[in-house]
Amino acid sequence: MRSEYISPEVAGRLRRHLTAANRLALDVVAATGWRISDVLALERADVEHAQANNGWLWVTESKTGKRSAKRVKADLLARCAAMAGPRWVFQHRLDPARHRTRQAVWKQVHAAARAMRLEERVAPHSWRKMYAVGLYRRTGDLERVRRALNHSSLQTTLLYATSDVQAAAKAKRKRGHRRAA
Repeated sequence: MRSEYISPEVAGRLRRHLTAANRLALDVVAATGWRISDVLALERADVEHAQANNGWLWVTESKTGKRSAKRVKADLLARCAAMAGPRWVFQHRLDPARHRTRQAVWKQVHAAARAMRLEERVAPHSWRKMYAVGLYRRTGDLERVRRALNHSSLQTTLLYATSDVQAAAKAKRKRGHRRAA
């Protein structure tokens, strides 16, 4: 399933249907642009290190193997520290030796979107697209967005950075089809 862009307003309404841990995980995705799987793999020590180093939080991306650092606001780091278990920030529901799975977050996001009767295909990756759109709108710098998302292809970055425009065009086409029917 390909996820679609959602506006920050829709994301805010969806958040209210999620557990505190899943809300926080998606808040980290929205603040960093990292994939949900990388956010869920954050360890308590990662957050403590960031708190001691001016907010610089590091991950090694599971998909690419690349290292990535983002400066995260103190209040978000504090929420992560408060959520953290002995090892993982986002503990697995049943097994403290593991972290929460991306499928568990996806399942709750999908259920919330269904309950809200959203037509968009919403997934945790929608928050990554929301980050890309926001960064592109603020900077107008596609290369900066590419580096922030750790994409190798500028074409892929363009799809993310303009996903709001694509979503608006899709919605307009749907409205036109309904009127014609």
